[in-house]
Amino acid sequence: MTKSTFTALSTTIASSIHSLSLALILSSTVSYSAHAEGEESVCVDANGQRQACIQIVGKPKRLTQCQEEEARKNAPECQGMSANSERYELSIRATQADGQIINNLEQSNLAIKINGKSIKPSITTANVTAPLRVVVLLDYSGSMEALDAKDNRKLVGAVNGIKSFIQKLQKNPDVKLAVMPFAAVPNKKACRSFPITDKMLFAENPKNQELLNLNNFYAPNAAVLSTYLETLGNVDNLCLDTSTNLYDALALSLEFLGDRTNKEFYPPIPQDPKSSQGAEIQQPNLFIVMLSDGFNTVPFEKSQPDVCSSAHRDKFTKEYLKNPKYSGIKIFTLGYGKTPNQLQAQYRLTEPAACKHTSDKGTSKNPVPAREFLDENTLKAIATATGGFSDMSGDAEKLAEIFTKIRNAIGGEYKLTYTLDKAERAEAYEISVSALFEGKTLTDTKKDTIGTFAFEILPLGDRLKLWGNVLLLAGIFGGIPFYFWAKSLRKKG
Repeated sequence: MTKSTFTALSTTIASSIHSLSLALILSSTVSYSAHAEGEESVCVDANGQRQACIQIVGKPKRLTQCQEEEARKNAPECQGMSANSERYELSIRATQADGQIINNLEQSNLAIKINGKSIKPSITTANVTAPLRVVVLLDYSGSMEALDAKDNRKLVGAVNGIKSFIQKLQKNPDVKLAVMPFAAVPNKKACRSFPITDKMLFAENPKNQELLNLNNFYAPNAAVLSTYLETLGNVDNLCLDTSTNLYDALALSLEFLGDRTNKEFYPPIPQDPKSSQGAEIQQPNLFIVMLSDGFNTVPFEKSQPDVCSSAHRDKFTKEYLKNPKYSGIKIFTLGYGKTPNQLQAQYRLTEPAACKHTSDKGTSKNPVPAREFLDENTLKAIATATGGFSDMSGDAEKLAEIFTKIRNAIGGEYKLTYTLDKAERAEAYEISVSALFEGKTLTDTKKDTIGTFAFEILPLGDRLKLWGNVLLLAGIFGGIPFYFWAKSLRKKG
């Protein structure tokens, strides 16, 4: 073997190994991403209606403190564990059909199945709450000046409802929220005395970074938040001749809360799960609460000027509601005004009122004044698509009740612990949790794998596919080109 041939052969082997390693990394990333896809909510039935449900929150967490032999002998939470068994913690959330938390689940009514095998869990903590980050969107268009069904100013009733909501949130240990008015302001003269500009409202071309930022997130008991609400609740500060940019406000809020680089909403998880820091870090639950008395009157699909066109809702649904980037953000919507059915009776329509029946002041062809129409269907569709719920109110008293329901819906999880014997590493497991509630069994199921490190290890089937891809890529991008290169060197030698 000549020196040049030996050099070429050595280079071929080294390059092939390098290509193999690179392909392994790339292929592992692709496989893991596919493995980590989320699942649809079990809280919505086939007809799109909310139903009582139980949901597995996140992934099972292996409790590392029970791995040492001494802990299994002496620690109360590790009693009865063998050398081959492991303790896991699982969070669940149970809600009623109206979205309120089921807060009286008993341990005897809960069951866990791992690959079909029943395991009796223990409730370690009931009705605990992860950190909450909430954006409250308040319709600040001119129609909020009108009176509700009980002759109260809508704006006053809305702000009082928000105050009550915030007060109830003070019971949670880690809450931050922002209250954001939204409306499209045609010009600064449309406002009265309150210096609201495009920087403070979600206008058509909003400078959202100046409005929706972490500096505007406050604890529920913050004095500055209370003062701000007093200012917002003053009817004299409303802007006249404004439009309702419902989709714009929601889109900006979703983009803000969906920013994965924002450590306030997506804190980095330490690589060492045994560290005390790793045990304390929790992913906040993210919510948007929108209150509106109308319908979207600002084109979201800019190529379609007709605000009644379905193109605006379709675009918002495609770009935001069906975008995996925002899948962890739940939206609740409150409609403040008359329902389409009530408007149908009032204006003697042949069907429930819709956008097509509206006009600025009401005409014989379009008798419903635009400032009276409340788009109940759109508000419900938005909330249901994210796992939240929507409700309508004609007066401030009912509105306060809805805010209470939302407060109950965004707080409360149960933490369960269970022991898994002889857990096979890197194999797939189907985890099913069921709870008995009012004579009905609620169930949620997820697939997971048992890994050996802080990250998951792929199941055997996925690993075989992985290595097949690795060998194929190594042969194509590593071995074949260098084979011909070595062959050309031999000819020259």
